[in-house]
Amino acid sequence: MRRTTMKKQLMAMAVAAALATTGAAQAAGGTYFGAQLGVADVSGFDEGMMLAATLGVPADQMVPNLAFEAELGMTVVDPDRNVIGGTAELSYWYLGGFAVYNLPLNNNLKLRGKLGLGYLDVEVDAPGGTASEDDIEAMFGVGLTVPMRGTMRFITEYTRVESDIDQISAGLQFDF
Repeated sequence: MRRTTMKKQLMAMAVAAALATTGAAQAAGGTYFGAQLGVADVSGFDEGMMLAATLGVPADQMVPNLAFEAELGMTVVDPDRNVIGGTAELSYWYLGGFAVYNLPLNNNLKLRGKLGLGYLDVEVDAPGGTASEDDIEAMFGVGLTVPMRGTMRFITEYTRVESDIDQISAGLQFDF
């Protein structure tokens, strides 16, 4: 399907962009990359799976515990629902920019909240045809990070992508 090819191309571009910025990120210090896999919960559809890749830059010099993140997310298993004549599948992808505050709860655990704006593209394929919509959306989330080994952290997070799209995900973050 054409949509799947586009998803793969977008993910390849995100990975290439992250790799291209590695030198600059090392010079800046503290920059991190993350990847998360999770559940895509779309109102009126069965749950699907999503993948998100994040590039973050700490802004402690402005406000302690503040960071800025760019995030690319997309469905990898589309949420679906039974309709007359077959199955409707919903896919989406977004590119968002977030301000993130990491509140230390103790030496190992941080509570994080994020707020930002993102470009969201949604497509529904059904037996009667295809419909798509794109828009700029306010997005927010809350989660936890726990250090693991070296510069690696475990992250779990809830993100509200749009009023009908919620994500619950877990993954890893790596400092450059």
